[in-house]
Amino acid sequence: MIARPILGAVVLAGVMLAASAIIKYAETNHLIGPDTATRAIQVTIGLALAFYANFIPKKNPTVAQCVQSAQRVAGWAFVIAGLGYAAIWALAPVATADLVGTPLVASAIVITFGYALWAYATRPRNQNGHAAQ
Repeated sequence: MIARPILGAVVLAGVMLAASAIIKYAETNHLIGPDTATRAIQVTIGLALAFYANFIPKKNPTVAQCVQSAQRVAGWAFVIAGLGYAAIWALAPVATADLVGTPLVASAIVITFGYALWAYATRPRNQNGHAAQ
């Protein structure tokens, strides 16, 4: 039996492949233009990022408090980045979307990394200087 997280990832990959095939078919048959096809693929990628990021805080519910708070921040940061990426590609000019999209997602990485370092550095410690659980 396939584990639930793996099954979810396989289903998401299948949805992305199906969306890509449908978009390519529509472009090949001149139902949509190349600009619209590019936008549709990028919007699909942004929505997939937002969908997948929603599961980050739910992955390991029994971890230490500082790890759990970092996972919540990561989930929020990547959901917002994914939705923003999709919105930018759906609404902004292609040149602007191309310029702004990647740094938007990169900012979620920076936020997550920075918060994780801060949460680790400020976690409670016992009298021996070791991290409290």
